[in-house]
This record gives sequence, structure tokens and C-alpha cells, in this order.
Amino acid sequence: LTDQFGQPVSLGAYRGKVVILAFIDSECTTTCPLTTAAMVDAKAMLGAASADVQLVGVNANPKATAVMDLQSYSELHGMLHQWRFLTGSLPRLRSIWKSYSVGVEISENLINHTSAVFVIGPRGNLAKLYVAQQSYASVTQMGQLLAQEASSLLPGRPPVRSHLSYAPVRGISPH
Repeated sequence: LTDQFGQPVSLGAYRGKVVILAFIDSECTTTCPLTTAAMVDAKAMLGAASADVQLVGVNANPKATAVMDLQSYSELHGMLHQWRFLTGSLPRLRSIWKSYSVGVEISENLINHTSAVFVIGPRGNLAKLYVAQQSYASVTQMGQLLAQEASSLLPGRPPVRSHLSYAPVRGISPH
């Protein structure tokens, strides 16, 4: 595929790194920006170990497949140099979507796609798949989950810098 700078990119180029890969609609203004924010948060939470993590987006918009579309989205969301956002011909994208079992459809002029984030280990194996709808309140939590998964795949399991806790919350009585 081709990135937001018009350069060819192969996932194999990132062997030895943890790859966080998401399918992103380059014209989306709802869920996709939240997913990209969670990806950036995850990388930031890993500190110096983030050098061993590569963020990758694959275009999930069959109507906006030009490099310019990806560059515009990347600039708008402050991601231009923080990730590789990939596109290709529509037949090539369809092949990629199918190989990752990501559904993409146009319904009432809106793009709908599977909201999937893949965490791929340094040897190219799938470590974890997250399929979830994002909300503004959950962006940082999703970032923490992605960072924890990436950390578990990195040498030395670097610490995840986050203040969030998933400890059980005590119930509140009617009193």
C-alpha cells in the first residue's frame, strides 16, 4: 500500500516492532478520530519504548482513496509524522479488508466499517484484536489497553505510564 506521503509501505518492514494497526475512514469525524487518539495515547504511555512501536492506519473509505485524503486526515488530527496511514487501489483495499475480516460498506451515503484495532507482535503474529465502538470518555482507557498489550510484547515489558485504574469500584448503597 501507499502511505500519506506517497511512499510504498509493507507491513513486513516493521518486523521487530509491535504494530498497532487500525482501519480508519479518512473522512470520518466520529469514531475514527477517537481511535487514532487512543493509538497516540498508547504510544505516549510507553515513553522511550515507543520507538519499538509503529502505528499504522489502513484506509477504510472506498470513496476517498487518494494519498491527499490520507494526508489531510493525518494533518487534521496531528498524526502526519506519528503514523503510516495507508491506501491503495480499491481492489487492493478490498483484498486487505477481506484478509483482516473488516467489513466496509456504504449505506445512505455514509461509510460503515468494522471498528477493529489489531496489535501485532514483533514477529508479525496477531497478539490481540480489539473490536469496540469508541466514546470520548473511553479514549484514554483504550490507549492504556493498547499500551499494556504492546508492553507485554516488548523486551523487558516496559512500564505503561498511566494514572488509570481498572480496580473494582465499591458499590454505593441506597443510603
